[in-house]
Amino acid sequence: MAKPPSDASLLFGALAESGLIKQRRNGSFEMLLDGVKKIDWFTDRPYRVEGTWKPQKLLRKWDKYFATSEPNAQASFKVGGKRELLTFEMLKPEYNAKKKYFNFKLDTEIINDRETKLLNQSKNQSLDDVTLFIDDANPEVNIDETTQYNEDLTGIMLSGKDLTNIDLSGINFKQAQLANNNFTNANLNNSDFTKASIYGSNFTGANLTGAIFNDTNTAGGNFTRADLTGMKTDAYSMENPNITWSDTICPNGTKNIGSSPCKGDQLIAVEVPATLNVIDLSSRDLSNARLNGMNLSNFNLSNTNLTKADLSKSNLTQANLSGADLTGANLLNAKLENTRMENVNITSANLSGATTDYQSLSSEGIIWSDTINPDGWRCTGDKLATCNRWIERLQYTT
Repeated sequence: MAKPPSDASLLFGALAESGLIKQRRNGSFEMLLDGVKKIDWFTDRPYRVEGTWKPQKLLRKWDKYFATSEPNAQASFKVGGKRELLTFEMLKPEYNAKKKYFNFKLDTEIINDRETKLLNQSKNQSLDDVTLFIDDANPEVNIDETTQYNEDLTGIMLSGKDLTNIDLSGINFKQAQLANNNFTNANLNNSDFTKASIYGSNFTGANLTGAIFNDTNTAGGNFTRADLTGMKTDAYSMENPNITWSDTICPNGTKNIGSSPCKGDQLIAVEVPATLNVIDLSSRDLSNARLNGMNLSNFNLSNTNLTKADLSKSNLTQANLSGADLTGANLLNAKLENTRMENVNITSANLSGATTDYQSLSSEGIIWSDTINPDGWRCTGDKLATCNRWIERLQYTT
């Protein structure tokens, strides 16, 4: 089933067997459509995607797509044997799934007098062969700390936002319109800005290691103290005369000179190892984070929220996890050696195949409940004692 892009504007159409326009006691008007079985949607340019929804789905998404204002709509129908076309502002509809009734309030006065006159002429008359068109639904897109890693935000329009200190690593921003945003100290590691416009945006102190800037409009951008190590880019993107440079690490790992841009050999990317460049991540919210395969050795992750995080195959040797919440985390084949784990909550975590030692797993205050240990045992109920004995044996085998 087709799915609309997350940032696309949508237009909707529906067919009804018959309809009726009624005037309510307060003078407002309501249109009732009979026999609406589905809603057809299609994307506005530049996308070319279409699909169908049940009417209930449009109702669930209405407040998201029309958050700023109610949509314009048109209804075409036959009344008295004549085909008419009525334009109006449409309010949020209601739907009776059993009877297939689709009804909504409408306002024509906001359009013009001709529409209001037609509305009054058509009320209380049977409408046949009804089609409904709803114009230009724009999803309200929020980028915040809950944005998932590797999310596709191709073509998103987002400007003037405060995105300081946010983690947007791995995001696809191709062809996005990102003017005048504040990305100060943001983590944009491995994000793709190909053919995007970041006009006037502030990247002071941002982590842009491994990012892609090809054919990117960077005019007015500020890269003071930003880390561009390993960035894949071109001269067009990086040699714009209106960029602010100061103490910037260029794609080849060297710093720019004064206020001069990174250029020439400095634009040749060096390989970036699969590791984060921040050591202290204590007391952060990294729930649901994808940190699989990362080198987190010696990192300070104390008191950090890592619930349901993917840490599979990650290296946590000598890391500080004391007080961290790893509820439901995936630690499959992770490396946990000489790791501080006092008061760690590993409820429902999966440590299957993890490499570890007695010192780490015998730390004081570890919470075990429904935890899968490195040998694949589920540590809960009567098996909890078995898991404890397994930990005791570690002191003789590691």
